[in-house]
Amino acid sequence: MFDHDGHPVPVTDSIGVACPQALETSEEVLKRADAHLYCAKAKGRNCVVASDL
Repeated sequence: MFDHDGHPVPVTDSIGVACPQALETSEEVLKRADAHLYCAKAKGRNCVVASDL
């Protein structure tokens, strides 16, 4: 919780994580991370979704 001008401001986050695979381009990694981000958002607040390692 943050404070702004004396008023509490709730903060939440959703995170998508992707680890680079062999021969994968940066664009492909970011595309997978983006897909994981939307999965995290669908699951609710304060959620992290990561690719398999």
